[in-house]
Amino acid sequence: MSVLRIPADYDDAFSHMLGFGLASILEDAAEDRICRLWWSGRHTLMVETNDEITEMECAHIVRAHAERWNKSQWLNARGSYAGKGKTVATLSPRIGTVAGREEWVALERDRRDAIDSLQTTLDERYIGALGEPSYWSLNRTKATPEIQQKFGASLWEMTPRNRGNEFVTMRLLKLASIVTARTAEKVHSGLFGLTNVDELAGTEDSHTPTGLKVPSRTDNARAWCALLGFSNCSVYRSVHYETSPTAGFIRHDSGGGPRWHVVLPLTEKPWTLAKYRSIMRSYALAYVGENALHLDQDSLADSTATLYAELCRRLQDQGLQYCMLFQRHGTQAKSPEYWLLRGQLIRL
Repeated sequence: MSVLRIPADYDDAFSHMLGFGLASILEDAAEDRICRLWWSGRHTLMVETNDEITEMECAHIVRAHAERWNKSQWLNARGSYAGKGKTVATLSPRIGTVAGREEWVALERDRRDAIDSLQTTLDERYIGALGEPSYWSLNRTKATPEIQQKFGASLWEMTPRNRGNEFVTMRLLKLASIVTARTAEKVHSGLFGLTNVDELAGTEDSHTPTGLKVPSRTDNARAWCALLGFSNCSVYRSVHYETSPTAGFIRHDSGGGPRWHVVLPLTEKPWTLAKYRSIMRSYALAYVGENALHLDQDSLADSTATLYAELCRRLQDQGLQYCMLFQRHGTQAKSPEYWLLRGQLIRL
């Protein structure tokens, strides 16, 4: 058994995803490996494996994972679906408007071929968690129903779309290439907080965190792991005209329109990834996160407060004492950029 200590902040959603992603990559590299995660204080994330592994071996595994994905058929699959000759990544969940029936058929065919080439459980879980352009979300209130493609994408995918960027090409593929080009020593240095090298940003302002925290220079090995983290956050197709529900995200409706928060479990006891996944997609955690903001205002109805207390007890029975609530901030723009702010600790 080995324990890896990762410098991180418990009120930073990026740090949580970093832990989930690193543990997912480690488990995927060995069939019998099981990882458990927990927080030791505010600034240290612990990752325990049931076998012996050093920090440098961990770095080799992360680099090898990025290299495999960089060469993979699915990450490099591209097609033209907008009717303009421009190609985009087939597996990106948010792309430009699909031109028509013929292009939708081509997209579905290409997606099927790419998915058939996936190699491991993590590959399959990740592509499933990304979501896909929605052909089923129709606004039927208009004379000509309009498709809202973005309603099929995971809410964790927050790549700025103001320049036509899409997630697989501008984040995953670039980061996979960058991490592959590093030595294992440089991957280790970045992963364990000894250096902070952001090759993806270069000299420009960094958007490397891709919404998981405020735009800031971020080591690319840590970013690779963090973006793999939301493989643990399922997305569900909604039959209604709405954004597909995504594990971890909760919606608050207000006079100014919907606001989004993220709620994540925070535990000081070792949990497996399977347990994290089950709690993050649970009704109990979503309900607690949705109503925790109103507790100090005494604005919960008696029935809501009663159910809130009951669900808190259920989560406590699972060994959970705290959760973190993160507000999603959006810029005021036609194509807004989103990121998660520092979190608020909720005691159950």
